[in-house]
Amino acid sequence: DASVWVASLHCDPNFDYPFTAGFAEDIGEGEGWGSTMHMPLPPGTSWEKEYKEALSVAVDAIATGFGAQGLIVSLGIDTYDGDAVSIRRAGFRLSGNDYKKMGALIGSKI
Repeated sequence: DASVWVASLHCDPNFDYPFTAGFAEDIGEGEGWGSTMHMPLPPGTSWEKEYKEALSVAVDAIATGFGAQGLIVSLGIDTYDGDAVSIRRAGFRLSGNDYKKMGALIGSKI
């Protein structure tokens, strides 16, 4: 559906679930071609090192390139540094305070 634009920040599927999808070149199909932005990030991603920049790029694309009238945020808490799932897998290294920074960054641009 070309009227819905999706940006997804997640661990690089070469290292973590789902392993077969979510690559940067996966940008949608059919009428929805070009309506998806996958931003695969390396294992161990931190707020300052990679996540902040990727989120900024995604939010800029949503706010200016797509002209969104609304925003839905799906928050995967398995990005939290202490999450049991992220410890067993490649995972990210985000702190509780990083989630507040995410909200502030999104709020400053949308």
